[in-house]
Amino acid sequence: MRLTRALAANAASLSVRLAANFALNKILAILIGPAGFGLVGQLQNFVMLLQSATSGALTTGVTKLTAQAEGDLARQSRIWTTALFVVTVLSLITGLTAALLRGPIARNILGDPIYEAPLLLAAISLLAFGVNYVIAAVFAGKSDAKAYATLNSAIALVNLAIVSVGAYFGHIEGALMASAVSHSFALIAGLFLFIRRRGYGLSFVRPLFDSVLAASLAKYGAMALAAAAALALGQLVVRSQIIDQFGLITAGHYEALWRLSNINLMLFSSTLMVYALPQMAQMKARRVVRAFYLKALAAAILLAAGLFAAEYLVRSPLFDLLFSAEFRPATAFFGYQALGDIARVATLVTSTALIALSRPGQYIGLEIIRFVVFVAASYTLLPAMGPSGAAAAYMVSYGLSAAIGVAMMLLARDDGAVIGLQA
Repeated sequence: MRLTRALAANAASLSVRLAANFALNKILAILIGPAGFGLVGQLQNFVMLLQSATSGALTTGVTKLTAQAEGDLARQSRIWTTALFVVTVLSLITGLTAALLRGPIARNILGDPIYEAPLLLAAISLLAFGVNYVIAAVFAGKSDAKAYATLNSAIALVNLAIVSVGAYFGHIEGALMASAVSHSFALIAGLFLFIRRRGYGLSFVRPLFDSVLAASLAKYGAMALAAAAALALGQLVVRSQIIDQFGLITAGHYEALWRLSNINLMLFSSTLMVYALPQMAQMKARRVVRAFYLKALAAAILLAAGLFAAEYLVRSPLFDLLFSAEFRPATAFFGYQALGDIARVATLVTSTALIALSRPGQYIGLEIIRFVVFVAASYTLLPAMGPSGAAAAYMVSYGLSAAIGVAMMLLARDDGAVIGLQA
């Protein structure tokens, strides 16, 4: 698949997703304010941990193994059915555990046991979410940019509709409950798109489970789980620090900044997943992957620097437009966050290359370093710098991980074939 096709599909999807996210942020800013933003952020990061333990940890492996097995429909079918089987088992175990412990979790994560209901809904909806994201991973592995982009657009629009209705009728608690289940409703779109791809040749009957493929998926799963857990757990810890030291309103300001960062990262992450990873996964020599990586890194950093610099120049009216005047204090530490976002883009490119080169040890080590530095820096910088310390810690952690990642790629040997984790 050509880059222009991937970019065109992503551009159309990105337009829908950006519009949906902008609209949702504006609606939530008006209906629940900064304090509600902080709570919704806490819940979503915890749900992200649950999803990472079930489906999120497998999707990267599904994408790469699917790309490597291009042209072999029988093997691809085994990959997908095995992934679905594993996701089902993990979702049931994780969901049951979260449901049983929802009381203590609500007190520690959301600060009040009255918020048990959103956690129960999140536990129940884990399986639907997991199946949908396996489907998205299949589209990415098949380099089916149109289906991948359409599904992501559907997820964004469903999330907009459900969370908006929940916030309107139920205020903060309604927004929390809707946030817990909204993405799962997009499974309808995922199944519809997948069923229409008759050429995929998926058999749901036999074989259902392949233990060798499951072991391969587990290796990739460890990489993805490390990334997702480090991101979500780091945000939970740092946001809890902000709540303890400065209150829910300040945590809401930080959440708004974080949401803007995630919106910015959409273009880069989706393009890397649907184009760069399948391309690198099919490359046979390390030096070819490295050359592709350097070109992608340079292009991504230049684009990110231009985008974030433009946003920085109009940060005050931008926050008024996207959120409300109540969130304007977040502009005081927007610069740190923007620099961190540039480093995060570089880290995303490096992570994609490490997945393609099958280097789980380096990948996981990089995520652990970033998590430790983020939490440690926040403990130091929040008391010293005030609320802006969280954004500064974000910048430091991603800056260090980006530098280490680029150094690893530059110092890597060019000779030899790529050693995959294929079964």
